[in-house]
Amino acid sequence: MAAVAGSAALLAALAACTPGAQDSNSSASGGFSYRLATQYQDWLKDLEWLPAAQKQSGVNVDLVDGGANDSYYQKLDLAMTSGDVQDAVISSYAQSQVYGGQGAFQDLAPLIKQDAPNIQKYLDSNPEYRKLVTNSKGQIFGLMAEQPKLSHVTFYRSDMYKAAGITPAKSVSTQDFTDQLQKLKDFYGKKVGNYFPLSGRDSFLKFNYAFGAEDRIVDGKVQGEYESGAGQDLYSPNFKKEIEWYRDLYSRGLIDPEWVNGSNTEDSWQEKMLTGKASVADDFFTRPQWFMQNGGPKNDPAYAIGVLPAFTTSDGQPGKRPTSIYQTNRVLAVSAKSNKAPQVLKFLDYLYSPEGQTTMHYGVEGQSYKIVNKKPQYTVDFTKEGNKPVGTPAWNFLQERLTFPTPADNNAYQQWMDPQTKSFAPEYFNNSVKVVPTLTYTAEQLDKRTSLKATVDPFVTAQIAQFVQGKLGMDQWNSFLDQATAKGYKDIVSIDQAAYESLQK
Repeated sequence: MAAVAGSAALLAALAACTPGAQDSNSSASGGFSYRLATQYQDWLKDLEWLPAAQKQSGVNVDLVDGGANDSYYQKLDLAMTSGDVQDAVISSYAQSQVYGGQGAFQDLAPLIKQDAPNIQKYLDSNPEYRKLVTNSKGQIFGLMAEQPKLSHVTFYRSDMYKAAGITPAKSVSTQDFTDQLQKLKDFYGKKVGNYFPLSGRDSFLKFNYAFGAEDRIVDGKVQGEYESGAGQDLYSPNFKKEIEWYRDLYSRGLIDPEWVNGSNTEDSWQEKMLTGKASVADDFFTRPQWFMQNGGPKNDPAYAIGVLPAFTTSDGQPGKRPTSIYQTNRVLAVSAKSNKAPQVLKFLDYLYSPEGQTTMHYGVEGQSYKIVNKKPQYTVDFTKEGNKPVGTPAWNFLQERLTFPTPADNNAYQQWMDPQTKSFAPEYFNNSVKVVPTLTYTAEQLDKRTSLKATVDPFVTAQIAQFVQGKLGMDQWNSFLDQATAKGYKDIVSIDQAAYESLQK
């Protein structure tokens, strides 16, 4: 998450910000300006449902390009310091709290209570969300985006599996998976140069959930550096077992060594999956369809992708992949210099209403959907609309993309998928994914946590790679844990514990 400026100089610069003051950047009467990162702005301005939502709500939205995604939050810090801000902005949670506490963002709580009945109803019906966006003083400095229940999946070249004589069962353990990788290696290892069946991008620690080694909250206790299930609990005996498993894969040539040592790029991984130098990966659930549309069948007419079930746990139970539905880096806040808060809330309140939810998730009746058995059903096709190039108007309803922070609709999201993704994703999300808590931090907690992670995380990443590569013996594991503790790993867990407990009050 981006660092947030908090110096005395910044505080002085913001002192003149008072709610209701006229801002030269504000939109004309009846609308408001909305600053967000370039990628989301580009997607949002193409959506056919947005003009309909503006017309039905009576509020115009002026989209403002806030810069590239990777530098957006830093640029927002600079804009806040200079006072060059729009009416509504997307910020990180930390930025909303720091700048809100300094008087630069408006407290939306009284405005919601007075003028936004649909938002207030949602807050009253969803206490977890209400706690996330409300500080200890009862102030709401921003509304956090929600996404549908979704996850990564493990997918494989089904044409290569078939050629190697592998038929995945409906239930797959990590041992079953290991056996599949070995059969692939035996079959393709001598035919394909530098062939490693399992590859990917980013961290190779994709299967913590199967070992029961993921970060988690059990009986009110945070276990591991908490990343909403995306990380691991170093001190769990199960995590050591998982590393021993990866170590075995590595020694047998079943996992891409470039992935383990961190040198795989997204492009190099994609090329391996497209050209048969790898057969299995674990990534965002839309990736199987991406490979089918971006060169797979062109490289090989037999090219096909299948999805494995979530792996069973060590006790034979169906695995559940953890996911968070609340996005702490996507919080809509309103500048204290703007007098457009009523328009912002009027528009958002419309999107929270049943009519607005239908418009946002289905579009316009007769143009993008029809009513069948009293329920909306799309009349436009994802394959056509969802793949239109940027700059082309489209009926598109990809809720994991940032538009406006509003409630998610899992049923609509699962309907709005290409045929291949729809063939596995709804069942996978409903049966193999669990929603876990989202934590938020005070500015002080976040500063300390960020500083600790800058020391701890690179050390842990490097050490884990060396264990897997065999450069460190497993007899050095306890020494590794001691060093992680000395560098502050348990201090991070303590901060996470305090953050969790504050949400329970």
